[in-house]
Amino acid sequence: MSILKEMIKAATGIEVEEHNVIVDFRTPDGKSAHRAHQVVSSGTPCTDEAITERIKADLPQGCRLCSIYEVMADCEVSELERLAMSLDVLKYKPRFIYVDKELAAEYIKEIQNGDLG
Repeated sequence: MSILKEMIKAATGIEVEEHNVIVDFRTPDGKSAHRAHQVVSSGTPCTDEAITERIKADLPQGCRLCSIYEVMADCEVSELERLAMSLDVLKYKPRFIYVDKELAAEYIKEIQNGDLG
């Protein structure tokens, strides 16, 4: 159990659902960026749509969301941040929650041209 889940349970007695996600997005100046998030919910299960809306609301203004994928590992945000910048994330069988196909195609072209953003 993660530290966050333990703290919430100890403080409130409530069990929570935690989703470790990595968000890829484009900044207003066109640069690629990544962020690690832990989305926490209690009560009803958290849907992919709810996670997507939460992430969209948290993006800095003017940024364009490319993808959200869940990392199926019990880890802290610092580990998620490391995984966001590494191919090690593939060890955890990421599950895509959201993909902007047009922006993803742009990323693929950039990578093929050697621009790793």
